[in-house]
Amino acid sequence: MKQTGTLFVFLLCWVFVHSLQLPDYIKPCHRYASDVEDCILKAARGTIPNVISGDPKYRVPAIDPLFIKEMVLSPSGSKSALAMTLRDVNVHGVKNVQINKVKVDYDKKTMTFDIFFPEIQIDCLYNVSGNILLLPIEGQGPGKLVFTNLRGQYEYQWEEAMKKDGKAYYRIVTSKLTDYPEKMSIRLNNLFNGNKLLGDNMNLVLNENWQEIHKDLGPAVTDGIAQHMTYFINNIYSLVPVENVFIFDKQ
Repeated sequence: MKQTGTLFVFLLCWVFVHSLQLPDYIKPCHRYASDVEDCILKAARGTIPNVISGDPKYRVPAIDPLFIKEMVLSPSGSKSALAMTLRDVNVHGVKNVQINKVKVDYDKKTMTFDIFFPEIQIDCLYNVSGNILLLPIEGQGPGKLVFTNLRGQYEYQWEEAMKKDGKAYYRIVTSKLTDYPEKMSIRLNNLFNGNKLLGDNMNLVLNENWQEIHKDLGPAVTDGIAQHMTYFINNIYSLVPVENVFIFDKQ
């Protein structure tokens, strides 16, 4: 399911959290340096351990677990015709993210992070009805999704906007999160009004066909997480003028 991918990834952009007074755990990068991407990569890696529990001063929320009140899934696959909602979603495992690569395109105003999670676990309350893999499914209760060896990519495009203080600020206008798990496991408790036989059989079917499930539901899941990441990053950007994001002197 795509919304997992990771979220976690909004942390990757906290490399830009520069305020009037910089947090001591963030190292600014030179905008025109030839190794600016390496600098951003190092800064992102060094920032993550310091923001796991959040940093209210910079509007950084706690991110492990990452809490999402609700996800409404709208699968588009031809084998799926169902309504599924996840509520009180807690995403665990963000703190173990590995950032492998950063790509900046100043002409297109895009930033891309390649990331890896050994495991992402989503605990939630679910409500589902309809058909999946041509089979009827219905139920509500606690659910769990586990993604193993998840590789992902978070990309966003920014723009600059002037504020009343006469300074320019970054703002994310579009974002996209993709994820590629090596394995996904699913457990939906209390399916079919608690019928254990039907519920166990359906969970077996879901896990045996996890790749198809991921393909169908993934975009809805990742879109939801990407929206939350973008919201938090924009909170930070609203505090940080562009002139403080990078060191602009030419080396």
